[in-house]
Amino acid sequence: MRVAREEYDAAAKAAADFFEAVAKKDRSICKDSFLEGAVLYGATDGKLNIGTYENLLNQVDNSLAGPEFNYRVDVIAIEETIAVVQVLENNYNGNYYTVYCTEIKIDGKWKIGSFIYNQNQHPY
Repeated sequence: MRVAREEYDAAAKAAADFFEAVAKKDRSICKDSFLEGAVLYGATDGKLNIGTYENLLNQVDNSLAGPEFNYRVDVIAIEETIAVVQVLENNYNGNYYTVYCTEIKIDGKWKIGSFIYNQNQHPY
């Protein structure tokens, strides 16, 4: 381990804040979690989705997350100023996703620079 345990928690929280915002339909929860210019890549139902973090904030505003929506966050790798965080998103309007966020620590705060996802064909 090259960083303190608190850094793992802080990197995980940056990603978790987005999913908490989705669950509560409240973009204010995650507005500070992204770098300006952060990028999004993925495909839903075979349709490519490429854009900026604004696409993600719009998803929060129009969230289809129901009460059964949940997620799990794991820090896959972390160094002093970079991290890779995996999120398993479960039952978002009946869909299941695996998300990888790359993060960078700027001015003492972890920020998401890229958000890439896979829509899983089967929940498990």
